Formats: sequence, structure tokens, C-alpha cells
Amino acid sequence: MTCGWGWSLSGTRLVESVPHVNWQRGTLLCGFRCDGPITPEVVDGSIKGEIYDCWAAQHLIKYSTGNIVVMDNLNSHKVVCFKVTFESVGARV
Repeated sequence: MTCGWGWSLSGTRLVESVPHVNWQRGTLLCGFRCDGPITPEVVDGSIKGEIYDCWAAQHLIKYSTGNIVVMDNLNSHKVVCFKVTFESVGARV
């Protein structure tokens, strides 16, 4: 990160280039197992319940048979259908 201010000799102007950054948000969706990460995907913008639902149904459900699925307090994790979907393949939530 570049500082927005700086020091120069008295009576001289500080001239320095600052990179133009277009601050955009990105979200990383990834599952973790003891043998390493599984199904990583980067999504532009914030995560919504529909995006998480599609990712979990298409990718994560393949690896969760008989495993424990841990989710945090994110709003998109609180949808009831996820618990039912994971438990249908023998995983514990």
C-alpha cells in the first residue's frame, strides 16, 4: 500500500507516483481436508447464498460423504437446505 503523504526537503515539493488501484472485492470459496484444500473457486464480489448453494451442490458435496462439514457464522451458511443436503450424503454438519 502506498502512503498518501510524505516528506521532502524544506521548500521542495514531493513528487512520487502512486499506482492506480481499482479496489474490488473478491471471495475465495474452498474446502479443506487433512490432505489439503479441495474445490477452490474465486468469485467476483461478495458471496451470496445462491452462489454458495451452487458451489456446495456442484463441488463440495462430492467430497463430504462421511465427513464433518464445518461452517462459520456467515449468513450464506445459515440456510437450512445446506444441513439437509450434507446430511443426505452421510456428512455431519
